[in-house]
Amino acid sequence: MTDQETQVSHREAARRDALIALDREALAALLADDLIWTHANGATDTRASYLGKLGGVRFEEIATLGESVLVLGTAATVKSEYAMRLRTPADEVLDIRSTASSVWSLADGTWLLRRFHSGNLQA
Repeated sequence: MTDQETQVSHREAARRDALIALDREALAALLADDLIWTHANGATDTRASYLGKLGGVRFEEIATLGESVLVLGTAATVKSEYAMRLRTPADEVLDIRSTASSVWSLADGTWLLRRFHSGNLQA
């Protein structure tokens, strides 16, 4: 992995860690102002609306089953597969496998997440 690929991979890991910790400040530092987040159900969020929802569903575990990073100059794509354990507001535990594609851009030396799109996989 190149240095830039490693940097993007570390940013992806920091994003997952912030979700599990419900650390809104750490997550906000990773997200571009023009973020568009597309959920597996097709719903979309902006940066503000996504951060506002943090904590509605609790991420108890996010295990990366595979990750591929491609850096193209000042942009990078990440294709990932996850096994996640979520807890809903009704205290229901869900074990989900999902796939995600994300786009990161390099701005002032910092990789920021600009686009995220996920989908659920059959168990």
